[in-house]
Amino acid sequence: TAVVAAVMPALEDTLSSAPFEAEVEDEAFFDEIAESRLAGAGFDAAWSAAADGDFRFLGLFLRLGRSLESRDSAGRTLLMAAAGGGQQVMLAFLLQIGADQTLEDDDGFTALHHAVSAGSYEVTATLLRHGADAAHAASDGPTPKELAAEAAAADRHADARRIAELFIAGPGGSSV
Repeated sequence: TAVVAAVMPALEDTLSSAPFEAEVEDEAFFDEIAESRLAGAGFDAAWSAAADGDFRFLGLFLRLGRSLESRDSAGRTLLMAAAGGGQQVMLAFLLQIGADQTLEDDDGFTALHHAVSAGSYEVTATLLRHGADAAHAASDGPTPKELAAEAAAADRHADARRIAELFIAGPGGSSV
């Protein structure tokens, strides 16, 4: 996507920098950084990095051979964390490198559910453009489209109505 293309040169510079290469070879250093990220976060460091848009840490995570589809204690993937954190560039990057947006967390929520719940218009639109299933029902729960309608009716967040409109008109103007 255009967003990822715009940040790729800077991202590649960050991921290929000499100090970064040295750090990647040291598993203990990675664990030390992970522990420092965890302090007070309440969940795993890689998911915190995805939710915060921290490419440097996520790059370390992936370069050390960790799976793109790794899950946290609630079954959330890195893509779900980026979606829930409203991290448009991180989400686009994860999609580009092959993250699976059809996976569900322990509650049956997909990345699209997380984006809608977080009130992230851009992330929701990106996921819909990439073919996310607006009608995917969570385990004993709503579809992303239903979540969007509920949020708009309750005026839950600033973009609630705009997000609901995405499900009516679609990200490119077609009905979802």
